[in-house]
Amino acid sequence: MFILLAGIIVLWIFSGIIAESTFSFVETNLSPDSYMRSGTEGLQVIVQSYAGVLLVFWILLIILLFTEIGVRLQCIFFPERVKVFFLGDISKANVLKRYYQKLFFTSVLLGIPITLLSFFNHSPVVQELLKEDGIFEYSTFFLLLISSVMLLAAYFLSRKIQPNNRILSYVFVLFSIFLLLVAFEEISWGQRIFGWETSEELMKYNDQNEINIHNMFNLFFPFIYPVAAILIFLLCLLGWIPRRKYRTDKFKLFFPHPSLFPFVLYALISLLAGDKEVFEVFIYFFFFFYSLNMYLILFYKRVDL
Repeated sequence: MFILLAGIIVLWIFSGIIAESTFSFVETNLSPDSYMRSGTEGLQVIVQSYAGVLLVFWILLIILLFTEIGVRLQCIFFPERVKVFFLGDISKANVLKRYYQKLFFTSVLLGIPITLLSFFNHSPVVQELLKEDGIFEYSTFFLLLISSVMLLAAYFLSRKIQPNNRILSYVFVLFSIFLLLVAFEEISWGQRIFGWETSEELMKYNDQNEINIHNMFNLFFPFIYPVAAILIFLLCLLGWIPRRKYRTDKFKLFFPHPSLFPFVLYALISLLAGDKEVFEVFIYFFFFFYSLNMYLILFYKRVDL
């Protein structure tokens, strides 16, 4: 019951953000004076009503996906081959099949409101969310931190399952360290939390005068991000439809499960919409569930290493 109420509150907040962002977009781009709210007392009522409609939409969508009615509708609109591809073979007893089902639908539902933020990134509400030290920045930090911990746990599991395969184990360690570095880069290694000053030498090379490395290369990100997004998208597509003989246990362990496809697609859409911050959010969600998947596969010993 608590989880249900918490979910409704989160959906209400997202709905309000989207509604507010929509009216901000109309106000900025369609109003002659870029200001619609002067003398419009009922506008906030309209905004809240719109948010309410969105909330009802999310709830109905969840009901359709997770109730018996939803299961029957899925059989009509979701062909069996497509279902097996994204969710795993339902006919087989697989301890991870429920996880893949929930992961797929979670990524779809989570991605819709976050993607919409890309198209309203000019809105003050969205800018407040995406600002430095904002909700999204610290959320991505904890996503990456937890991902790093899960990969470290996967390292110990792999050593227990196959002690002689050190190369495999070191892959988990290196990836864990990489995500840990990215996590602390996101919050500038706690600079604003602890009030550290940026040295004059670092200011010469860092565009935002922060204690991190990635801002030194901001000039290249407009080229790096699109190339990275397209490569990830194409590699995933190529890997998800291979010839069956190449689907070894190591392939299943390291290659992203098809249930992660919505995150890849949303990341590409947000980048095409010109929003680097939202693109990063989706990529970090992708890393989180990718790390969780590898940990669960090793935990349930679903591969032969």
